[in-house]
Amino acid sequence: MRLNAALLWGIACVTLLPEVSWAKEEMVADGKLALTIPLGWKAVPKLQAGAKAGFQSVDGHTQVYVIPFAGGGNSSNFDLVRNYIEVYKQNFALIQEGDYKSGKVGDIEAAFQVLDLAILQGDNQVKYRFFLMVFPMGPDAYLIQSSTPLPVHDYRKKEILEIMRSVKVLKSPFD
Repeated sequence: MRLNAALLWGIACVTLLPEVSWAKEEMVADGKLALTIPLGWKAVPKLQAGAKAGFQSVDGHTQVYVIPFAGGGNSSNFDLVRNYIEVYKQNFALIQEGDYKSGKVGDIEAAFQVLDLAILQGDNQVKYRFFLMVFPMGPDAYLIQSSTPLPVHDYRKKEILEIMRSVKVLKSPFD
């Protein structure tokens, strides 16, 4: 009887608790941007060349990088994405190119594209999916790039897309 009462009391207390956030907001790019990173993800041990920030999943298989590029703010989002895709094609074997999409992420006009690429590691070909989001910010532009091994699990795709949807501008690019 006491066990049942204690169990009911515990359930009642849990249902009255405020919703717990399972993510944390990280300021990146010299405090100009913020991303919400899933709990358990951490900063990468070594940043990719040119990146201002990088995070990896708990298992270390998935990374997200924030990469600025000077002068990109004068180009269309479509041109920015196409330029990055051409760079990827020079370095990796293209398996499949997803549809180009554009829209708003918060107040940011952004372009989005998915690429499936193969990377040669020794005698093995490792297949990855790259999620790319590009947006102008003043005279410059930013690329949010994520890579994860194929096949992509639904929970991992959700984490990546939530990170990309969470991007917020904190400071004017002219500060």
